Amino acid sequence: MVIILLGMMIFAGASLGTQSATNGRLAKEIGILETALLTFLSGSAILFLLVLFFGSGSFSAIFTAPKWQLSAVFLGVLFLSLLVLTVPKIGVVGAGVATITGQLLSGILIDHFGVIGKHIPLTSSRYAAILLLIVAMIAIMKSYRKCEIFVEDNHQLEDWSGLSK
Repeated sequence: MVIILLGMMIFAGASLGTQSATNGRLAKEIGILETALLTFLSGSAILFLLVLFFGSGSFSAIFTAPKWQLSAVFLGVLFLSLLVLTVPKIGVVGAGVATITGQLLSGILIDHFGVIGKHIPLTSSRYAAILLLIVAMIAIMKSYRKCEIFVEDNHQLEDWSGLSK
């Protein structure tokens, strides 16, 4: 069962990479915020139909849920908007590795403090994992130093050699 779940998440991750690239290109055509809005509206329409036909939860529970849990809505908007902004500038891999690093760093802290109930303390292996994540992100981004990326919004070339300093 775990293998199936991991496979599903690998597929979801690949979908996110593809969506990032597509949204980045669309943002150049219609705008960053417009792309984010279109993505959320389309997703909302699909989710509305899924909830309508298959939903088993209760929307009225929104009023009794802890307010901090509702922050996920704003974090989703922030994430998608920043993704649409950054992908055209640093590429899908650059945005992806930074996203994964941020997700795993926050996940380690959430686990350590038991925010969702399960307390998993920081250990030496988790500290090593944090270090390796950061090293991997830097290594991937340094590969851009040999590239020049044309930024259409500014009509200029950006030199990524500054990442090696």
